[in-house]
Amino acid sequence: QIRGGLAGEQVVRSNLLRAMGQAYNGLGLYPPAHELLAEALAQAQQSGVAADALKARLALAVNRYLDADYREAESHYRLALAQALQIHGNRHPSVSESLAGLADSVRELGHPDEAEKLYRQALDIDLKLNGEQHADTARSLDALGALMYSRSQFTEAEPLFRRALAIREAVFGDRHASLALSMNNLASLLYQTGRYGEAADAWAQALPVYRNVFGPEHREVATILNNLGRVELMRAQLDRAASYFSDALAMDRKLLAPDHDDLVLPLNSLAMVMLARRSHAPAEALLDEALRIARARQHWMLNQVLGNLADLYEATGRLGNARESLAQARAALAEQYGEKLRGDEAWRSAVLDLFAASCDIDERRFAESERLLLAALPTLEARFGRRSFYTDQALSRLVRLYVSSGREEQAEPYRKRLALSA
Repeated sequence: QIRGGLAGEQVVRSNLLRAMGQAYNGLGLYPPAHELLAEALAQAQQSGVAADALKARLALAVNRYLDADYREAESHYRLALAQALQIHGNRHPSVSESLAGLADSVRELGHPDEAEKLYRQALDIDLKLNGEQHADTARSLDALGALMYSRSQFTEAEPLFRRALAIREAVFGDRHASLALSMNNLASLLYQTGRYGEAADAWAQALPVYRNVFGPEHREVATILNNLGRVELMRAQLDRAASYFSDALAMDRKLLAPDHDDLVLPLNSLAMVMLARRSHAPAEALLDEALRIARARQHWMLNQVLGNLADLYEATGRLGNARESLAQARAALAEQYGEKLRGDEAWRSAVLDLFAASCDIDERRFAESERLLLAALPTLEARFGRRSFYTDQALSRLVRLYVSSGREEQAEPYRKRLALSA
């Protein structure tokens, strides 16, 4: 009816198409949303109403970002920013929205310094226009916190997340998408700083909010399920973790394109459970799929996927493949984290050392394996606590090392700790 009954009514047609496209965005149905929003932009441009064209372009930029087409999103946000400045000057909500969206896009494309500058510009505009207690201010605070989080600057990120959450609770109440996203961000930070009980509680509180806001099947609900699975995995609760990961992956497969980068997380996570259960064939299928997507998308999880593949290859007797995958994982890790691997991110190298130590045991290089494992254990304990998935992995490999090298008595303390963890 919009296309056939509104000939010559480009303004009305554009606005209706934009509203429909934004509704599809909200449902997580990005390809049909893209079609509608591209048509809305074309109609708005034909109408000559610059403000409508700006609104349509911003909605299309959001769609491209949500569908992981970050370069296209960047292009639309840059055009939208120029249009917003031309129409409204440098103090307007559309300018702030364009800056924040552009920051999101360039961050995903690997330009965090530019992203921080853009986020701070958006926040400055929001505070001057609206003060603290406003949805736009919360958006910019949350986005800046997410950037700090991605840099492992957790001390800087936490107060930003908490400010954003408090504003959204006050502005929106307990049933709104922005509130749900703030709850998830704070829970993620609690998880990354080793506060697993607090993180599990926060995600458990967030899950019904997500289901109320987004419905029972949505990519955002799948994200929370995956996060709950990660907490249970770190607690070595494999059955609960597998249930959450399976539900998240099934939902993502239904909702997302086959090569969407959001699939990497549940694929990798479920594979870790399969590996721990020694279910090697299903683990390999999951990791191969994750690796294909991670390489194509230059995904931040590439080093973890490669590391887990190395662990799988070692467990199935393919030591050459394991060593090669480990080398690639270390290279990806060094490129991503650099000098941080000597500090807060040292645990990431320690995880790879666990896999390397297993290869050394297979090759009867016991001294080298012992060196790696004894260095990795305290690093993993400092990051994850004395009882966690990764510390148990270190303990079990130490037991294997000492048994394989004929030093049963040295294995006993680590056996006892594993028994306590179980």
